Amino acid sequence: MASLLVTPDNINNIDLSNIFTLELHHKLSSENIEKLFSTDLNNITTLICSDCPSILYIPDLPNLVSLDCKNCINLTAIPVLDKLEVLDISDCRRIRSLPILYNLTTLVCQGSGLRKIPYLINLLTLDVSNCYTLEKLPILSGLVTLICHNCVNLRELYSQSLIDIVLSYAGKAYTFHSLTTLDCTGCVSLTRLPPLPKLNTLICNNCISLRSIPMLSQLVILECSKCTRLKLLPSLPKLSRLDCSMCDFKTLPSFTNLCVLKCVGCSKLETLPSLGNLSILDCKFCNELKYIPELPKLTLLDTRQCNRIGKPPIKITPIFNTLSDIKLLSQPLDRI
Repeated sequence: MASLLVTPDNINNIDLSNIFTLELHHKLSSENIEKLFSTDLNNITTLICSDCPSILYIPDLPNLVSLDCKNCINLTAIPVLDKLEVLDISDCRRIRSLPILYNLTTLVCQGSGLRKIPYLINLLTLDVSNCYTLEKLPILSGLVTLICHNCVNLRELYSQSLIDIVLSYAGKAYTFHSLTTLDCTGCVSLTRLPPLPKLNTLICNNCISLRSIPMLSQLVILECSKCTRLKLLPSLPKLSRLDCSMCDFKTLPSFTNLCVLKCVGCSKLETLPSLGNLSILDCKFCNELKYIPELPKLTLLDTRQCNRIGKPPIKITPIFNTLSDIKLLSQPLDRI
């Protein structure tokens, strides 16, 4: 038997000799848990104890690889677990810090009480959404996916600590050089982004303090709606999809590979550039939009409440008079 669910009913009759995955029922008492933790748990590689209010600590588990203790509201610390690869401490609000976990590849700590993230050399995926006390992140050079929704006090994605300086002298790149996906929606204090040479997806909706987006040569998807301090976008040669709704752009670069453009409510947008590969355009409520160029591959169009288009002396290119298969865009672009 490889796995076992421990409940108040079977706690006194369990055999852990062949158990590798241990799941704890949320109604286990403190006495039950203390009894369990006093037994030999050296074989356990996966521990699932989410929603257990009676969990006060995690014992030393030398072979533990995966730990799910989300919403353990009375848990205050995580011990050093040398083999741990996956850790979920979401909603563990009493955990303020973590030890160095050298083999950790995935850390999920949504809504936790963490004030800082330690340097985790092998970390690939980090989700710190709703960590309201988090202000900075260390350099995590191997990180591939970063999700930090609503980290309202996060001002920078990196801070130069002593270990960062040591690594820079050791020849390591001082950047998130492996990051491919960044979702920082609602990080209202974030003002800038570091160099991200491999980033292909950037979602930064409602980052109202973000003043610029760096040159991102590999970026394919950009969502920056309600980033009201953004005034310009850089040239992004591989960009395929852009949602810049409710931004203050007056114009956009000519993105040669852009296929989907959503610019709903861009009240200052006056013209669109040549976008030869564009197939979907949602520009409703762009009150100042006067001109749309010829878009030979367009199949979906929504120009509702673009009241200045089509009024003399505004030029409307023949495509909109002859293209029979343009359809009214009636659903969000993310559902297409």
